[in-house]
Amino acid sequence: MYRVRQAKAWMEETLAAMATRLRLSSLYLKPLQRLRRTPPSRRLNLLFVCKGNICRSAYAEHRSRKLLAERGIENIVVASCGLEAIPDAPAYPSTRRVARQRGLDLDAHKTQPVDTPLLNWADLIVVMEPAQLRRLRQYAPIFTYKTILLGALVLDPGGNLIIGDPWGKPDEEFEKCFDQIDRALLVLADQLPFIPGPPHRQRQHAGSA
Repeated sequence: MYRVRQAKAWMEETLAAMATRLRLSSLYLKPLQRLRRTPPSRRLNLLFVCKGNICRSAYAEHRSRKLLAERGIENIVVASCGLEAIPDAPAYPSTRRVARQRGLDLDAHKTQPVDTPLLNWADLIVVMEPAQLRRLRQYAPIFTYKTILLGALVLDPGGNLIIGDPWGKPDEEFEKCFDQIDRALLVLADQLPFIPGPPHRQRQHAGSA
């Protein structure tokens, strides 16, 4: 009986691991494999998407911009937007406060809503939740084929792919959220084709925040 339970537990763990690998492959490996075939001389447009563009995607945009500049990466342009964003709103107060403690100034950040031209502009779209992938299908199914889940890059042992929304929660929840984003961005930066060079002022997409 013990061996049967042991074999059953092993099978369940194996199937769970296979499911995780399949999810990772479909959610982020294929888009990144396609991008790795992109000539590094070509400009790469990176778009972060969340709900309101006041917490997660706002922080991810500014953190990745700083990370790329520190690495001297010259060909990646970064923007962010929200599926339910109000145009030209500031970042959430806790976002600005916690980001400032982490060396980022989001005081000038202005939100922008997602739209089809912006999704067309992006070479890689990065969302925070599986539900946001489904929302993108409302614009066009093709957009989901160049979209990844940021949390899939740092999948936790429980298989959770979501970078949760800290809006309305204590600053400690913003710290946890931004820690998760930071870890994922380090992995993402290593996966993207880039041009090394001296640090420079990040160029912006004409409609970016």
